[in-house]
Amino acid sequence: MKRKTMFCIMITFLLVGSVAWADSNFKVYWGKEELNQTSGKPLIINNRLYVPVYLLKQANISVYKQDNSWYLSDNRKKYINNLYLLDLYRRGFMDSINELDKESLNILGDVLLNKNVDGSKLKELINEAQTSTRESYKYIDKLAIIGDKPEGFLQSLTCAENYNIAVSHLLKYNETRDLNELELFYDNRLKAIEAFDAVKNEYDRYINLSFDKAFR
Repeated sequence: MKRKTMFCIMITFLLVGSVAWADSNFKVYWGKEELNQTSGKPLIINNRLYVPVYLLKQANISVYKQDNSWYLSDNRKKYINNLYLLDLYRRGFMDSINELDKESLNILGDVLLNKNVDGSKLKELINEAQTSTRESYKYIDKLAIIGDKPEGFLQSLTCAENYNIAVSHLLKYNETRDLNELELFYDNRLKAIEAFDAVKNEYDRYINLSFDKAFR
């Protein structure tokens, strides 16, 4: 019985092949990009188009079998979702850090010019930055991984912590005019900026990778 079944399958395959290959000399495009045909070509059988799985994968469509069913999914959706998540991350972490740094430099300028300084806004911004850093990292956890894991985003925690230390020294300098406090402000701000640059580089890398996967 097993031998007979295998024989029938082989005969069916050969018959289908003889009918289909006569109509299969054509090109297949995904959008405007031609898909590269190698080991097997698309077939037309009874006015139906059959496309090999490897061509679907070139079009960023994943194909997998589960139980007795076949599933198709558009891989581009997860990379488009990456762009959405990264934008949320930028608005959460990166924008809050930029605003914090701007205010800290404004305060420093007022201190050096012997103006009256109100550090309440700066304290609010450092609290917001620390909260935004923790909350926005959940978007990174949801990213679809492309190549290496986006470990550069871990520097966001270092960035926020060093800004917190830098701000505390700046406010102490305002009270004491101790130059050691000013030096510590500069040192910790520099560490925060270096960490921020590492995050920005990772952000740019993942934006470019996700865009390429989604639209090219």
